Amino acid sequence: MSENPQNPLSARETEILALIAEGKSNKEIASELFISINTVKVHVSNVFQKINVASRTEATLYAIEKRIVDTPGNSGSEAAATDTQTEAPQGIEPTSKHRPVVFLWIMLGLILVFGAILLGQALGLYTIIARNKAPNPSAISTNRVEILKPLPKPSIGSASVATNKILYIFSGEESGKLTGNSYKLALLDQSWLPVAEKPTPVRGASAAVLRGNIYLPGGTTNKGLVTDILEVYDPILDEWSAKKALPVALSDYAITVYEGQIFIFGGWDGQEHRNTTYRYDPSTDEWHEESPMNFPRSHARAGVLSGEICVIGGSNAEGPVNPMECFNPVSKPIGNPWEVKIKKYPFNTDDTLYATAFDNLFAVKPTGIWQYFRERNAWVSLAFQEELDIPQQTNFTISPDGYLYLFGGQTEEAELQSRLIRIKLIYTLSIPNVIN
Repeated sequence: MSENPQNPLSARETEILALIAEGKSNKEIASELFISINTVKVHVSNVFQKINVASRTEATLYAIEKRIVDTPGNSGSEAAATDTQTEAPQGIEPTSKHRPVVFLWIMLGLILVFGAILLGQALGLYTIIARNKAPNPSAISTNRVEILKPLPKPSIGSASVATNKILYIFSGEESGKLTGNSYKLALLDQSWLPVAEKPTPVRGASAAVLRGNIYLPGGTTNKGLVTDILEVYDPILDEWSAKKALPVALSDYAITVYEGQIFIFGGWDGQEHRNTTYRYDPSTDEWHEESPMNFPRSHARAGVLSGEICVIGGSNAEGPVNPMECFNPVSKPIGNPWEVKIKKYPFNTDDTLYATAFDNLFAVKPTGIWQYFRERNAWVSLAFQEELDIPQQTNFTISPDGYLYLFGGQTEEAELQSRLIRIKLIYTLSIPNVIN
């Protein structure tokens, strides 16, 4: 790896860029450097911003141009190049004189890459979500919504998580009463199967995946009481276990995972809306209180954006809470670590569902979906063929591959719903690594 005095990246970021140029995924980079995938995502985001690129392909070309990685005709040190010239077989020109051939190979690679991009645009197969460039809504595919196999039973108030292959739904209200009934949907063949019932039936709980297990803290029980229980589901053993209870009883909180730990924000404690922040460490089975948010809120959404945890939406006794506030759990600044990032919206925030995916923030409304570009502090409306039918109290979750699942809810007549729809929030294009 060559050193470049004009390289704007740190040593770690340069190392990340070199691995990107080798065609390695975030998961592979995390494994090689012994860091978490979230940390890799933060580094990748910073790299893209510093070198002003919007894709891994552009980043690879930048790395080659700046000699952060070696090209086939430029490998090794100058000494190695000298040795190659000395040992060149008779009748073959030294390697340095073959650089025009290497240049041609690079140009061929560029032609293949951009040819694939142009072909993808012509066929409408994908959408590129650029960090520094707001997309043209008319260029974004509108074929985003799929209707999947309905829920086994109509429900509201369930907790849920989705992997790339399975959607899990836990507990909630069915037929007017709380139940521990839990299910999983195999997304490939659209088959529902029951899983072990949640020991404590609740509504208003949320779920988080950590180290292969699914954590469900708190919620509201059959008696209308808010609980502090923490129950954990093991998908492999299909069984539940109890862990350290929450510091306080909570329901309707926001939850996310950051650096291998669970964070819970706000919620309802049975008497008031809270602004508290709690962190759960699974290695010690302990809860820790962190700096409180600026605004008490329930029914909010939390996610990781540009290396920070952000909380958006929700409501309290005064009505909807619109500002999005963020903090970095790693840094420990003096004073209040929470900073308001968004105050105003170009749409009515009533009945808005917020979701984060791949360092992007989305607002989902019956009239369509908006995407927020943090660098420009701008929202972009994504085109849709028709309005979305989103019942009241709709449950939702997002999968690692960028699908938003909306299910259940109830009509204005309080009739529970069983419909399940899937919305593709992010499209990606996989291009072979043609430059080694």
